[in-house]
Amino acid sequence: MDVDKRLWFPAGILVLAVLACSMPGNISTGDRIRTQIALTQAAYPGSSPTIQEILADFTQTITTEPIHTLTPSAVPTKTETPAPTLTETLAEDHSAADCNIATFIKDVSVPDGTKFSAGESFVKTWRLKNIGSCTWTTAYAVVFVSGEQMGGPEDLNFTQNVAPGETVDVSINLTAPNATGDYRGNWKIRSSDGVVFGLTTGKAFYVEITVKP
Repeated sequence: MDVDKRLWFPAGILVLAVLACSMPGNISTGDRIRTQIALTQAAYPGSSPTIQEILADFTQTITTEPIHTLTPSAVPTKTETPAPTLTETLAEDHSAADCNIATFIKDVSVPDGTKFSAGESFVKTWRLKNIGSCTWTTAYAVVFVSGEQMGGPEDLNFTQNVAPGETVDVSINLTAPNATGDYRGNWKIRSSDGVVFGLTTGKAFYVEITVKP
């Protein structure tokens, strides 16, 4: 049985087009058009399809193909912890030291260089101000640190609480040495937890006298 030779050409093109569609890789628009022409010719055996028929079939093909949309992956957001400011760093580093600080206001009694006879008793009074952040309680004490002790105690507890910003008069009973000359005794404050501190400069407050001949 003879087969119309006019059917071989479009059928062959159809086979090639199907094989081409099954091969991997991207297919260009030109390849799509040529494939569609072959499919349209196969759909109209024995006659030549018009350009309108080819375009209509091609348009239907590309509009019915699924469209794949690529969704970008979410980019993780990096959260950074802000570095501490200089003020915060200094406050942390010096908070303990700022607890106990004293400043000297004046000598209430026995100014520097006051003359006494040998063995004479006297009372030295300093006016101090608490400029730290901690209250000086009665567990705080004035302590002798160096120089001439002049018969004074090793330490003497405060008789009242001194809040930050308040002043206090600290008095100690002393006795002038028996030998003539200039003498100086240095004193500081000891906190309730045993920390010894002085003035803002770190130095001691002192009593300085002269024993006259």
